[in-house]
Amino acid sequence: LLLNLDGQGGTRKTYAIKVITSTMDSITRALGKKSPIIRCALTRVAAFLILGKTIHSTFYILI
Repeated sequence: LLLNLDGQGGTRKTYAIKVITSTMDSITRALGKKSPIIRCALTRVAAFLILGKTIHSTFYILI
């Protein structure tokens, strides 16, 4: 599953990402598997808010 979530500020994107990823993490834990979730964002601030990394640091893209 590849999910792109975008929208204007204040539309609860961060909340939605946290709910979706925590639910998927719970499911994989219950199955005894490692979580396949990778949280990425374009900016450092956005990555921090979703407990993730920037896209370029995740995929080792030099900027």
